[in-house]
Amino acid sequence: MVVPLVAKAQARMLAESVSEPAPCAAELPDRIRPTLQFDDERIRAALPEGRFDLSDLLVTNWWAGKRRRQQL
Repeated sequence: MVVPLVAKAQARMLAESVSEPAPCAAELPDRIRPTLQFDDERIRAALPEGRFDLSDLLVTNWWAGKRRRQQL
C-alpha cells in the first residue's frame, strides 16, 4: 500500500498559509471544569466484560435488522 507523503488536509493548510499553531486556550471557569479525573482504574471499571466484537457496532445491528426484514 502506498503511503502519501502529505495528506490533502495538510496541503490545504499550507496553501492557506497556516503554519503556526494556534495559541493555547484559556483555563476553564471553575463552574464548568471537570471534577472527576480519568485514570486507568476508573476507565477499566467502566469497560464491559469480555472483548468487543461486530455486535457492538450499531451499523452491524442495523444491517442485520434490515436483512431480516427483507427475508420476511
